[in-house]
Amino acid sequence: MAVKVAKIFQSGMVLQREMPVRVWGYGKPDEKIKVSIQGECAETLVEADGRWSLELPPLAESSRETMVIVCETDQMELKDIAVGEVFVAAGQSNMEFWLKYEKHYQEILPSYENQNIRFYDMPKLAYDGQEKDFDYHKVGIWRKASKENLAYFSAVGFYFAKKLEKDLSVPIGIIGCNWGGTKSLAWMREDHAREIQKEQTEDFEIKLNGRNYGEFCRTCGNNPMNDTGNSTWNPFNEFILPQTPSMDEIMDFLRSDQKMGSVMEAAKPQDAPGMLYRHMVQRLAPYTVRAILWYQGESDDEIDGTQKNYKKALDTIKRDWRDAWENPALPFFIVQLPGFYSWFGCDILADAPRLAGIKREGRKLTLIFENAEGGLFVEGDKVEAFSVTSGEDEIAYTEMIAGETIILNLPSDRYDRLTVQFACDGWYRVNLYNQAGIPAIPFKRTC
Repeated sequence: MAVKVAKIFQSGMVLQREMPVRVWGYGKPDEKIKVSIQGECAETLVEADGRWSLELPPLAESSRETMVIVCETDQMELKDIAVGEVFVAAGQSNMEFWLKYEKHYQEILPSYENQNIRFYDMPKLAYDGQEKDFDYHKVGIWRKASKENLAYFSAVGFYFAKKLEKDLSVPIGIIGCNWGGTKSLAWMREDHAREIQKEQTEDFEIKLNGRNYGEFCRTCGNNPMNDTGNSTWNPFNEFILPQTPSMDEIMDFLRSDQKMGSVMEAAKPQDAPGMLYRHMVQRLAPYTVRAILWYQGESDDEIDGTQKNYKKALDTIKRDWRDAWENPALPFFIVQLPGFYSWFGCDILADAPRLAGIKREGRKLTLIFENAEGGLFVEGDKVEAFSVTSGEDEIAYTEMIAGETIILNLPSDRYDRLTVQFACDGWYRVNLYNQAGIPAIPFKRTC
């Protein structure tokens, strides 16, 4: 049996810099595996079940490297490897949305070329055997940002990578792990999904129409909607993605194609509890990445009663993914979404603390904040990034948090005009929050 690596390890890939790099694959039990790149190497033995995994020391930024994987009877080379920053672009259709449908694509993007921006699309898989039911050779490929490949990129992922590559001048890799229209229950562990999203689980099981899950999966290969090997160009996506149709227009489209309408109403494997976590997330983890970009949530508004569960569901997704990556500090960058079908109807503190005014009384300045119900709080001993100046002179002060205000006591009351500013320097650390944990907005005010 020749040595093999997991599918994501390919020529043209991007590896994470400055962090230990996990590499894994398959081989003959007890056979020694050695992986080397950039002068660094690591060794391990294949386990009894045929799996192997090892960790390379941190790598330096590079635009072209070769990885050599050696066992006792075989050797393979992966070439044209970049080392830089790697992110997972995860969620549903907003993250999946391809550059082909982006407003400026035809005008600007087809001429764009950048070998330092690369994209890998995780195959959309939701049940055992799906890869055998359909042809998946067009997905699960590392692509460079070129006129031949840009149409396949996540638009959000591409623009994130484009900005970061310009600012950091290092290769950027984006791994798309997303699926349009999916609910939170699919992206966490199955047992957690059944506990947290009971309404979503019940809705899926009703759609099974008396079949058990195994029976359902054996019929999935007969449904063309489960062919996600080239899903970019299916008729429904061609209709819905270049525009923002109303619900009436969507229903008219589905009624015009009765076959598609019927399969849209039926049980879908990607709606099964925990199945995208099992078949996509766990295949990707623990590929070394800097962070997760998360853009999902509208589909959790489809079933009444599930909206209230979303915070707990998202916290669970973060915990389950961090467990999969064996990294409890794995960062998540999250897009906050408004209501989709309906507003959640809860009176919650959702805006950042903002300076509403300053009251000056002798040596005392009282800074009054809005969006600070329940009181402000500081992470640390004092508010960072504050300054009080009179002309060119910086004024010393002592501070005190008092509910929705901050009181600054100055050494004298004999100043003419004062300027109070917060977080307006080129670099600053904001540690002033409201009770929702939202950081305060920078300001500059005279008094």
